[in-house]
Amino acid sequence: MAEARKSADAQGGYAWVMTFDPHPMVILHPENAPPPLTMLSYRLSLIERHRFEGCMIVPFTNSFANYSPESFVNILTKNTPLLSSIFIGKNWRFGKGVGGNSSTLKNLARQTGVAVTVVPEVKYCGSPISSTRIRKAIIGGNLNEAAAMLGRPFSVIGTIVEGRKMGRKLGYPTANVDTGAVLLPPYGIYAVYISLYK
Repeated sequence: MAEARKSADAQGGYAWVMTFDPHPMVILHPENAPPPLTMLSYRLSLIERHRFEGCMIVPFTNSFANYSPESFVNILTKNTPLLSSIFIGKNWRFGKGVGGNSSTLKNLARQTGVAVTVVPEVKYCGSPISSTRIRKAIIGGNLNEAAAMLGRPFSVIGTIVEGRKMGRKLGYPTANVDTGAVLLPPYGIYAVYISLYK
């Protein structure tokens, strides 16, 4: 994301993020869909913190999954007429049957005058950072490792809900937080920072 922000600043333009919702696996292979690292609302908040002007949320549906790489690029450029540059990761795939890769995108985008930059992999301890690796660290309770790969402390957002009122019997206040279906670390006792929003 830093590369996109830097390019937009250099050109006097705007930097936007495109994201899918829900995760493609939820539609294509729900039985293997990984738990999300963040809720969409929190993801948007993180994007805003990185000084992006906006976010294009693409609803991922079965119909959308059947678009060919060519159709995907046509729709993207048609709906973003001022698009000048696209930044993707090395392993990004798109189109029906994930038939499109970075080379495909470069060739298709070139026809519309859009430049495509493949951002080098970011590594941690010698290996590329990936959402799979971050999830594994969180599930294993290795939150310092997860934070190093995320570039921020692992965190979740949720709504305080009524619980069993056990805290009153224990002698100190507690809060039950509904975090939705996002990935959580193992059960345990954690020291945390809390921010309250109304």
